Amino acid sequence: MAATGVLAIGFVGLLAVFALLRLFFVFRGLGKDRKPLARSDGTIRTLVVVGSGGHTTEVLRLMSGLSDTYSPRYYIIAETDQMSEEKVHRFERGKHPGKKGVVSLPFIVLSYCAFFFLSRNTDYNSSMF
Repeated sequence: MAATGVLAIGFVGLLAVFALLRLFFVFRGLGKDRKPLARSDGTIRTLVVVGSGGHTTEVLRLMSGLSDTYSPRYYIIAETDQMSEEKVHRFERGKHPGKKGVVSLPFIVLSYCAFFFLSRNTDYNSSMF
């Protein structure tokens, strides 16, 4: 019983040391100059991974709240997920009516966003590892 208490106290002490080290490194880096997130024109490039099964709708709902500061947007979509691709195209055309895009395979580049298509491991009956 006493050994368990010693282990628990040691574990809590180790967690406290890690927490203090983390705080030290966070506060130490606050005053340093960092590379700004925004580019020279004030925009922030944004990567969006679009999934299937309702995730596309959720992601687009989140994206609708972002201003054009978060552009260009780069979408990663599975090659076989045509429904998500259509939803994202519809969403982007709605945000940028009248703008035309240029198609350049193997990915699509528009003036305000780009689409990258990836094959899925399950399409090849293989695992990720």
